[in-house]
Amino acid sequence: MSACMSFIRYASMVVAIHLIDPCGMEAQTFQNGSLETWGDAGNCMINAVPDSWVSFSNAGINFDECDFAICGSTIPSQAAHGFIYGRAYSASPTTGEGIVQEVPGFLPGNEYQISFEFAGSNLLPGFNASQWHIFLDDVDVDQTIGFNSNEAQWNTHIFSFIATSTSHMLGFRACNVSTQGGSAAIDNFQIQNITPVEPVLPIAGFVQSETVICVGDCVVFTNNSQFASQATWMFESGSPGSSQSTDEVVVCYNQPGTFDVELTVTNPDGTDALVVAQSVTVLASPTGTLLLTGDSLMLTTDVGVGDFSWSLDGATIPDNGYLITPVTSGFYEVNLANQTTCSTSINLWVEVPEPLTPQEPINVWIPNAITFGDDGINDVWGVFGELAMLEKFTVQVFNRWGEKVFEADDPSVRWTGNANGGSYYVADGVYLFTAYMKFHGEIEQRQYRGHLTVIR
Repeated sequence: MSACMSFIRYASMVVAIHLIDPCGMEAQTFQNGSLETWGDAGNCMINAVPDSWVSFSNAGINFDECDFAICGSTIPSQAAHGFIYGRAYSASPTTGEGIVQEVPGFLPGNEYQISFEFAGSNLLPGFNASQWHIFLDDVDVDQTIGFNSNEAQWNTHIFSFIATSTSHMLGFRACNVSTQGGSAAIDNFQIQNITPVEPVLPIAGFVQSETVICVGDCVVFTNNSQFASQATWMFESGSPGSSQSTDEVVVCYNQPGTFDVELTVTNPDGTDALVVAQSVTVLASPTGTLLLTGDSLMLTTDVGVGDFSWSLDGATIPDNGYLITPVTSGFYEVNLANQTTCSTSINLWVEVPEPLTPQEPINVWIPNAITFGDDGINDVWGVFGELAMLEKFTVQVFNRWGEKVFEADDPSVRWTGNANGGSYYVADGVYLFTAYMKFHGEIEQRQYRGHLTVIR
């Protein structure tokens, strides 16, 4: 199997994945495997087991340290690691001195290799043949070749076994090949896991704080991938649009729609990509405008608005129509909501002028209803009254969306119901009119505004 592999997965929903790393448990090595530590060693023969080891002797003689650098009676000329090794008495083919250690951290089913170095030691002179026996959980499972007590050359022995538990007792005893006693040296114990290691592939995964939001809102994406050291995010139409964070990312969406999210994770063994289609749904917020026409404030909205409320300088006001009459200067605000629970606010500063100075009475009449037609009754609409002294004149009519449908700067011009002089005639309903008049001899310009009902 290749050590580097890639996978890609697609999902319609995010799932949190939790796995246990099968390679997270590694066999430990021997403690003091080189036998360099023997407590306070004052001479060549201290008759004690090495630090971290336990006595494993049935010969009645303690395990001995042997430091060939200071002990002239030592046979081996060199050791593979350090200058100190262990020396043991071999009493018979089945008895002798030894040491044992319980080693934790094995993975059951894996194969492990135990290796160590051995040689002769002239604790007892002559050619008495010895051999080292290996014990696995108190069972004699393997032996080295025979060697003489005065054999100075170091040899290496290797023993393999399949772990059946997470910890094993491993012992080493010097025994004699014949009935005569002998002596043996040992050093440099090592453990190696020789089972081929399967690659640990990353698994991409994430969770998100929200799945449905409004325009302008944000979502927190949290990476809960397994066995991953690096991450790359891609957020369709999000801000930011990408990220290298291995933890969490805050992404905001400023346009409506349904968008995908992709997370790609890697480690030295491979890559995994998770694409979640339609991960985030962004709903449109309501829209509207405020239009000041004369001394009236008109609200126009899109078709999705389900409710709205007015406030002045932050305080709620009772008006709830599309057209209000500001009586105090300030910020007029409307909070809009639609059927998807999204909302938005719009505001406008309105300056309300001081009341006009009273003028001499001049009669002006502006109808508030009209029935356009050809019956000779209310067929046209306009401004009527004592208009001979007019110096300036303007009249305008708006629909409920703030669109101007009629305008005239001559009081003799009448409105016949057509939209801006065209062939299209307005529908029945309520319209807003404003009129500005300046009469000869008056200082202030007059302002008129009101509602005009069109009835067919």
